[in-house]
Amino acid sequence: MVRLRNQINCIIGYSLGSNCDPSRNGEWKLQEKLGPEVRFFCDAGANRGEWTEKMLKESPVSTGILYEPEKNAYQGLQKLFQNNERIKVIEKALSNRCRSERFYVHDLQMNSSLNTKEESDTSYLVTVSTLDAEFENFEGVIDFLKIDVEGEDAKVIEGAMALMKIKKIRFLQFEYGPYWIQGSSFLADAIKNLSNHGYEVFLIRENGLSPFPYNIYGEYWKYSNFFAILSEEIGLVRDLIRDDL
Repeated sequence: MVRLRNQINCIIGYSLGSNCDPSRNGEWKLQEKLGPEVRFFCDAGANRGEWTEKMLKESPVSTGILYEPEKNAYQGLQKLFQNNERIKVIEKALSNRCRSERFYVHDLQMNSSLNTKEESDTSYLVTVSTLDAEFENFEGVIDFLKIDVEGEDAKVIEGAMALMKIKKIRFLQFEYGPYWIQGSSFLADAIKNLSNHGYEVFLIRENGLSPFPYNIYGEYWKYSNFFAILSEEIGLVRDLIRDDL
């Protein structure tokens, strides 16, 4: 039965998932569409800064905060944006709790996380925080929140529910994939938390945004990107929505 479910997950993943190239998988298309709406953004798990660079291009008046706990990646971001007054880089991990935790590092920076102990080359303690704590006294609005934290994504969402309750986050993108298993995270929880706070959730695909029927597909543990938007702002992406799943 387990083998059959794994095979089904692979089929679903290949059908729904996309490649990692943001210029082809729909991510950049989404940034190009919403860039003019963005004045302030947050990049959780900024890695090498490609997503932020694209957002700065599509939204020339925007400013942003980047969170990155991996030391080499953090130093790279500091160097990349050292002369850019619009960007602030913070050396922290984000999740649903505030404390120090061990962070597991890989030769490939993009796979480093709080969860992937078994595959780690080295590790060290990092500061872990929540978006609710980081933005507790923030008077503005996070127009676009991007989350790519290798399995902690659902927990980052959980750690931002106070902000979502008062509509401090307009648009939200998060990555889903196999590392959610190690993080004991579930797509069902992420979708439920977002829906309960007035967001509509879509799968990001090459040709646009597709409503995601979780009751049909369930947890399939393959690389995908999801997008959430406050229901009252759905008109901003109406022309990207495709009912093709």
